[in-house]
Amino acid sequence: MDIYAPSHKTLFFGEMLFRMSPVGHERIEQAEDMQMYLDGAEAIAALALAYQGEDVTFLSMLTDNRLGKRAIMEL
Repeated sequence: MDIYAPSHKTLFFGEMLFRMSPVGHERIEQAEDMQMYLDGAEAIAALALAYQGEDVTFLSMLTDNRLGKRAIMEL
C-alpha cells in the first residue's frame, strides 16, 4: 500500500449558494444586469481537496430545474 495514497473518503454536506452581483459595481437598485456565481464553503472545500487528489463526496439538495442543473455542471 502506498503511504501517500488516500485511504479514506471525506463527505461534505452543505448548501450550494447562488451569489448575484450587479455588473460594473453598480448599486443593486441601479442594476439592470446581474452576474450569477455559485458559492458555498463546503463545496469549495470539497473541490480543493479533490484537486489535490483526495477522495471526496459532496452531498446537497438541489432543485430539479435549470438552476439545479447549472449547479451540478459548475461542480
